[in-house]
Amino acid sequence: MNKTAVIIAGSIITILLSIAIVWYFFFYQKSIEYKPTIVKNQLSVTTADKKNILMTNIYGRALVTYPENGVGFARTSSYEMSYYPKDDGFIITLLDPNVESARTIAEQDFLKILNITATDACALKVSMGVPFSVNEEYSGKELSFHYCP
Repeated sequence: MNKTAVIIAGSIITILLSIAIVWYFFFYQKSIEYKPTIVKNQLSVTTADKKNILMTNIYGRALVTYPENGVGFARTSSYEMSYYPKDDGFIITLLDPNVESARTIAEQDFLKILNITATDACALKVSMGVPFSVNEEYSGKELSFHYCP
């Protein structure tokens, strides 16, 4: 093969790979629908260590739905809670400037609403935080459950 043919072949391969990568990230990946896993009318959530935890089907008590099948399932003056099946993750946003009080209430309600144990809760992917508008001192800090090691 001469040098020109090698350069042309390499260019064509590079262009085809670029097109494939663009297609994957902009079209194929967006077409994937993330659905919650429901088993016997309970939500099954996979933990980081690949165990499944069965809990209350929060889709039956949805207050609001979000893109990619996310769902807001609890809201009080102290907190709001949501779940996203894409990464099996929960978000708890504390809304009371008395953060420790709101945190305690949210921790207890999380267990009750989902009908799980503290051990189960500690195995889940949970992000708990406080908006800057609620409490400047705690904003931007990742909080965890008091009962988790």
